[in-house]
Amino acid sequence: MNATKFVLVVEDDDDIREMIVSSLKAESADLALTVVEARDGREAIQLAGRQEFHCVVTDLNMPRTSGQELIRVLLGESLNANTPTVVVSAGIDEAFLSDFQGVRAVPKPFDPVALSQMVLREIKLGRMDERIPIHMLNPFAESMRAVLCQESRLGAINVVPPSVRKSGDKFPGDIVVGVTLTTGMMQTRMCFAFDRSFLLQMKSVYFASRRDQWGAMNIEILARACAGLIIENAGPALISVFGQPPRLAEMTVTDLSDPVRSYEISRIPGVSVALSTDQGRVFISALAPARAKRGVA
Repeated sequence: MNATKFVLVVEDDDDIREMIVSSLKAESADLALTVVEARDGREAIQLAGRQEFHCVVTDLNMPRTSGQELIRVLLGESLNANTPTVVVSAGIDEAFLSDFQGVRAVPKPFDPVALSQMVLREIKLGRMDERIPIHMLNPFAESMRAVLCQESRLGAINVVPPSVRKSGDKFPGDIVVGVTLTTGMMQTRMCFAFDRSFLLQMKSVYFASRRDQWGAMNIEILARACAGLIIENAGPALISVFGQPPRLAEMTVTDLSDPVRSYEISRIPGVSVALSTDQGRVFISALAPARAKRGVA
């Protein structure tokens, strides 16, 4: 039996609130869903202080306490700081979207069925601090493909469909470079795993032709250089995802021949996509966050 999911609907217009609640109940027939109603932000803050919700749906322009203030309070409280939030309002502007990263926005007037389906997807995806950033796979995969296309000596390129790697599953490849990208408000963990044969071929056909001194790179420095190359080439796409150029906050290299370090990194679940060449493979993985919290500027 599925555990009950709780949704908080905050709306001062009784008719709109009733429409949202009715639609949510109709669209969630196969889900144990309880909808809790609040008539303004102040009432919602009282309710959220006593209970963890799986999603919050709120208007912005309300008497006593606005939707903006409600979200700020939720972000400051541990109970619902990472609860996915959907804003339904006619007053959504770029400043709001910039300040509240990760909040979903639905302008009024709206389709109640479409809204309900969005809310149910947010519930399925789970807390904001537990989500694997699979939307980051494509920018990095396209970046790696662009790099590989510059070197015909690496052979044909094949893309392997994404796969889920659970905690404890062996990490693919031989050398793994983990990176953390951040804008201060958003943080994403990714990793790039390389077959040793691929790195050695990159050393001879890509890096050596550009900088003679790189010919002496050891395997770990080579892996760092390849990861940096992927991130650099993905720059424009990353700006469109983050809204601004992200900063590389951390980069670590793990040699999977070390059983202790291999075990430690295998505990991190994620989703991977692989690019295969005649000279070896590259695995690009979106990792579950270690500890994340939505920020507000």
